[in-house]
Amino acid sequence: QGRAGEAASRFGSAANEARRLAGSADSADQREALEVLALRAEADRGAAMIAAKDYSGAETLFGVMARTHRDDPRAQALADIGMGAVALGKGELDLARVRLTAAATLHFKADEERPRALVLLARTYSELDKKGEKGARRLARAYLNDLFKFYPASDHAGEARELLATLQ
Repeated sequence: QGRAGEAASRFGSAANEARRLAGSADSADQREALEVLALRAEADRGAAMIAAKDYSGAETLFGVMARTHRDDPRAQALADIGMGAVALGKGELDLARVRLTAAATLHFKADEERPRALVLLARTYSELDKKGEKGARRLARAYLNDLFKFYPASDHAGEARELLATLQ
């Protein structure tokens, strides 16, 4: 948990620096790229908080992200993914399922965030399978297969392969 807390702090610093640089960017494209970097660093900060089991802090972070970036599909997707990951971490599998399904299906303009949502959905259904929910293993595999089909080069493909091996 100590390393995760340190990572959360560093991601927060990276997000702040990206936002600072965006304010003095030379072009609109550069500003947008730095704003995306800041959002992703914030999302990674939230993921590190979840790893440290700081669920309250992560919920606050993702809630603020959703409220302050209402018109940004990427921010909304990252916030839904983050809130889904918090729910998964807390064992609130029904809430995780709802949040992650929203992230995977509703945020069409943030397609690059979809692989993370698919892996977390598969993890959620894997946990539901362990609790005896009928059809959950099949759904977990289906989400992973979507990832392999549409995002084979994703950063999350390796994690997805590991998870699929546990679902055999």
